[in-house]
Amino acid sequence: TTTTTTTTLSYEQQYQFENCDRSSTLIGNGENYRGTVSHTVNGYVCQRWDSQSPHAHTRTPENYPQFDLRENYCRNVDGDTSPWCYVADNPFVLFDYCNVCEGYVPPPTMIPTSSSTSSSSSSSTSSSASTSSSASTSSSSST
Repeated sequence: TTTTTTTTLSYEQQYQFENCDRSSTLIGNGENYRGTVSHTVNGYVCQRWDSQSPHAHTRTPENYPQFDLRENYCRNVDGDTSPWCYVADNPFVLFDYCNVCEGYVPPPTMIPTSSSTSSSSSSSTSSSASTSSSASTSSSSST
């Protein structure tokens, strides 16, 4: 019997799968992040990129079109250590970092269903999992 399961991932899930480790830590600096996280690690709400209040700035959608500065989503427009945003709800805090890996849980199909410490039994069990660039995961198993 052969069973095949395909799961389509959202942008956030696919990004996290490719850019977050199992402890929900960003791998790299998140410069390519284009998701919808809009709050910071300290719980602040992000300021819209097209707004100059409460913080005036030059990092606008017009000045940085390559970074998709929509809404108030976290971005890394300057090669900083991780995505960030200007803070909307505290005029005394200019910006804060965002955790785009928050809540990351690896897709269930990517977790091995069995493990073996014995070398003799490991050859009798086989499972495979792969990802494709079209934001889906697949796994197949034969019994």
